[in-house]
Amino acid sequence: MPSILSKFFSPEWNVPYNCYEMGHGWTPYCSAAALEIGLIVFQQSLKLYAPLYLGQTILQKKFDQKNLMKTTQSILRSSIFLGANAFLVILFLCLSLRISGRFYYPLNAYLPSFFGSLLAILNERPSRRKALAFYVANIASEITYKISISRGYIRPLPNGKYLLFTMAISILLFIYENNLLRDPLICFIFQLVIGNRNSRRQQPQQQQQHEHENDDDDQESIIESNKNLWNKCWWWWWWPKHLGRFWWFTIKNRFPILAFSHPYCSHHLGYSCFENILFQSFLKSFTLGWFSQLGLRFISKLMAGHFHDAFNIFRPNHLISSSRYLSFALFISSFSTVYNSSICMLNHFIHHRSWNCLLSSILASTASFSLFSTPNTSMSLYLVWKSVEALFNVAVMKGYIPCDRLWITIIYAIACSQIFYASILEPSQMKPSYKRFLDSICQNRLQYINRNVLEVFGTNASKGYEYFLPSYDLRFTTRQFQESVLIWLF
Repeated sequence: MPSILSKFFSPEWNVPYNCYEMGHGWTPYCSAAALEIGLIVFQQSLKLYAPLYLGQTILQKKFDQKNLMKTTQSILRSSIFLGANAFLVILFLCLSLRISGRFYYPLNAYLPSFFGSLLAILNERPSRRKALAFYVANIASEITYKISISRGYIRPLPNGKYLLFTMAISILLFIYENNLLRDPLICFIFQLVIGNRNSRRQQPQQQQQHEHENDDDDQESIIESNKNLWNKCWWWWWWPKHLGRFWWFTIKNRFPILAFSHPYCSHHLGYSCFENILFQSFLKSFTLGWFSQLGLRFISKLMAGHFHDAFNIFRPNHLISSSRYLSFALFISSFSTVYNSSICMLNHFIHHRSWNCLLSSILASTASFSLFSTPNTSMSLYLVWKSVEALFNVAVMKGYIPCDRLWITIIYAIACSQIFYASILEPSQMKPSYKRFLDSICQNRLQYINRNVLEVFGTNASKGYEYFLPSYDLRFTTRQFQESVLIWLF
């Protein structure tokens, strides 16, 4: 420990410059810089949160005065939270440099943002803190991973993306099948892709009793519908449905294996195993994957202002020739098909659906990725942190983790300190999209930092930014800075 601390305070790890010379070069006053950044971020956050909360209110059709007032308060509170976060980080950075008199790397890069974020998140609504904490933790983990690889601390694991995805999706499916998953978005996606959760499944004895009743009812209903088929044929939308049911019922009578379903299968009372795999798994998931990619592509073109390209997406030659839609649709459908068919087969040997889903998810992930798609690192990390969040929620519900709000604030503060460090000293390790987001929310104030001074640490602090030298007021610069930096730059 003393050797590590001695490295932090050694001359190679610090520079004797103040915050005006290294940070807010656009103004020599710390209070003015912190207040300006806070107001800019608050203003930009209003543009970010207003459409989000208002759109949610419109979708929920809550237009009364009480809900509109609540929406306005949520917009202001979330905007104040982000503005306070930016204000406190700059304020603590200036205070730390004023106290120490030097910039110590990486203490001055981590500690100010840690304490600033720790205080700022207390201004946000408690219901949003957990989602924010794990969101920034996802971004910070990807930054940490890239930094560790670039410095040689770790080596990329071959096919590590497959391992991360399989591990994360197995955990999420296990929690989902045990009715413990509380994430509405993930639950909705699972319901679309693999079907409803295990809570609707009945005991085998009860299912066997209902099976005969439902089979008799189905046979009687189909016979009755076939008798009335020709009486309703003048309604053109009736005859394809009834004719299809009649032929499918005939085929199932000819081949009884098509009507078989195990008593432990969750689809037992609705479909046979073959029907569930073919119609509910493959065809439904394939259609879902195809049109979801099509819709996302269409919306992205509209938001970018490319209206002509947006409507060209629906041209038949583009729909047929686009391998992107086909690859994603085949990935979703193959995952759903392999997962549900594996569960149906494992029900013959292991009468516990929650444990069956672990084996099935591993088989489905391996099969779908090996055939049709390659996992993205960002997507894998996103699912990993979603699984960590789900495990955290389960641990809180079971009472294994006390004081969960305290841990949430600490996770958020640590993640924000890593993001702040990367934005200042190693911007090349950040995702370009998140880098653009930070530039837009602070109106490009990150470009006004004197990154030439930060290059002494060897972290490529100026990579991705154009050369910039602030117009310093020499009354607020130190003699050492003038002699060692300005004289060489000029």
